[in-house]
Amino acid sequence: MNRSTEAARPHRPGNFRGAFQDNSGAVLPKTRVADNATPGLHNSWISTEHFRGGERNTFWGSKRTMKILLATAFILVPVGVACAADINETLPVAAAYDWSGLYAGVHFGYAAGKSNFFLAGTGDSSLDPDGFIGGIHIGFNQEMANRFVLGAEADIAYNDVDGLSVFPDGSALLKSELKWSGSARLRAGYAFDRTLPYITAGVAAAKYEVTGITGSGSSEIPLHDETHIGWTVGAGVEHAFTDKWIARVEYRYSDFGSQDLSVGLGTVATVDLKTHDVRAGLSHKF
Repeated sequence: MNRSTEAARPHRPGNFRGAFQDNSGAVLPKTRVADNATPGLHNSWISTEHFRGGERNTFWGSKRTMKILLATAFILVPVGVACAADINETLPVAAAYDWSGLYAGVHFGYAAGKSNFFLAGTGDSSLDPDGFIGGIHIGFNQEMANRFVLGAEADIAYNDVDGLSVFPDGSALLKSELKWSGSARLRAGYAFDRTLPYITAGVAAAKYEVTGITGSGSSEIPLHDETHIGWTVGAGVEHAFTDKWIARVEYRYSDFGSQDLSVGLGTVATVDLKTHDVRAGLSHKF
């Protein structure tokens, strides 16, 4: 390789192993700059690299520069944290829905009844009325700090629920009708913001009629026309899709007990009533 080619070749810094090496492998001394030699370069290391045409000094970091950078970082970090906190404080936070308050609404659904007509000496006859129910309800909720919701509710419904069976001795038909039903209940639930699953239980009442039909159906004999008092339990879920309107789905089981027939037949005769019903409803919160 001629001298002109060697001089034109780019210089590659040597490795630092406590001293410096040039491209030929010769060890070059490392030189510490005196504190008063160059302002701002205290305690800096330089290497003197000899190459054709002169020598070049390479500075290897300044302690003063590092101190300045560290001081700047310590100043900027708290400022950045404070700015992030200010941004979080200004973001709007949606308030949790409050279930407390008075409400009223309507509901409708389907009821399936189980009723036994018992006549001593002849046996039982199953009266299983079923059909449509629809009514109104009103209640009050109170939401606690732990998101439990306690409340009370009353409802009344018109029932188009009836059934037809045969008199135990086969001499006539029996028609059963559930005219109306209602309840007064306590409720307890746990709020998941706008969704409220709950359980309910209380006192229930129903107007129940049983009629005997003889011949071709032209003659009807009232056998029972009484208000049955019993109990009801159920569970449901409500969802507030706006601040004022609440939709619900509910299942209820009611046992209205057993009573003697209103008309004496000269022997022991009783009728009982139980119902399963599923309801959907809409309430307005005041």
